[in-house]
Amino acid sequence: MVIGLSLLTLVLLLWAIPQGTGPGFWQAQMGHLLAPARKDLSATQRQVLGDMVRLMPGILAAVMALLWALAAVMASRWRERFQGIVVPQRVFRDWVLPEWLIWLPVVTGLGFFLPHGSAWAVQNLAILVGGLYLLQGLSLVHLWFASRGWPLIALAAFYIGLILLSQFLLVVSVLGILDRVFHLRRRLAGPRS
Repeated sequence: MVIGLSLLTLVLLLWAIPQGTGPGFWQAQMGHLLAPARKDLSATQRQVLGDMVRLMPGILAAVMALLWALAAVMASRWRERFQGIVVPQRVFRDWVLPEWLIWLPVVTGLGFFLPHGSAWAVQNLAILVGGLYLLQGLSLVHLWFASRGWPLIALAAFYIGLILLSQFLLVVSVLGILDRVFHLRRRLAGPRS
């Protein structure tokens, strides 16, 4: 459901809301928002913002997917607690993306070779796919910490490190892709069983 909602959100943000105007719509919106601060920005900062604005639909769709997944995990845990189930039956470390979704990174990778006009949509799709595989990678990290028997404070430290060194979000996303391709989850779950 999260995948379907996030793909629908991306389609709405790419085509329905801008009404076919493409990245120009998002650049105009950001231009209106940053108009008061425009004189304080350097040329480099304006260039970076211009490049980032083109990716706003993908960023927004990926953030929405992460928030919906978090809400689903929390709702599941609360429901089980209210039903009096002491040990959760549906834990995040068991969460996996469908196998057919492994073709999306391949499609987005090949999409970068398309003509320049359609590359904008592919770049935004790549960001959304990266967000979905970030969830897969985080699920694998949860399984790894559980298989090692590490305390919850170690997982909290991991998340704090991930926030402070946000470049590792890409590493965790790649880990999620590697998990689906090489079935790393099975290797970790084996010793735990």
